[in-house]
Amino acid sequence: MELVAFLSMTAQDYIYKLLAYRHGWADHTLAQSGPALLRVAQLEALQNAFGLRKPVATALGAHGGNRHERAYTLNTLSSFDYVVRGEFLRDRSDERYQPLIERARTAVCAAFGLSSEDRLARRPHLSWLFNYLFHYRQQLYNMSQPELGMLEGFALGLHYGQLLANQVKDVIQASTKEMDAVLWELLDPTQQDIPLAELSHQYGYRDLDFEAIDLAWRMEDPDRY
Repeated sequence: MELVAFLSMTAQDYIYKLLAYRHGWADHTLAQSGPALLRVAQLEALQNAFGLRKPVATALGAHGGNRHERAYTLNTLSSFDYVVRGEFLRDRSDERYQPLIERARTAVCAAFGLSSEDRLARRPHLSWLFNYLFHYRQQLYNMSQPELGMLEGFALGLHYGQLLANQVKDVIQASTKEMDAVLWELLDPTQQDIPLAELSHQYGYRDLDFEAIDLAWRMEDPDRY
């Protein structure tokens, strides 16, 4: 489902747009199409707005380390890789995430019967948390997209199967709230809500009707979709 006509946007909206892009438009056969490139421009504008832009390759990560190794790593990453792999968290201080870190530590200690003095008190590896959760969330997104409408030529068995599958997909979509909230907090611990006018004027974000854009593209070159 496309998200359009916002008055303001958060980093959670960015997550949903990124999931949708990776699900339907990131494949190499579509990546250079007009609709895909417009989506990329939207996503990159939002990355800039929420402080998720990949730094210059000479930047040193927030946790120190070898500057040359960091520069090499950054050079190998696309702007989207920098986000989906959780690399942006290596360039931020863990101090920004203390409430989340404490919640995570409390939950894991309770689940495994550990004390807070255990080795869990070491670095929380937030980049691992984001990387794991985002890729798992992408799998859930991919499998939970509903079957819409009726296929040409009615097939009772197929359509009944799709109805049953949609019931499960509805449950999946209703069960991701806490996961989505953690991903949002990792992307933007301040959870800004930026007005659309500001996104447009300062970051070049364009609010587009992708339903109309996609339809026009399919009608122009239907064999490519």
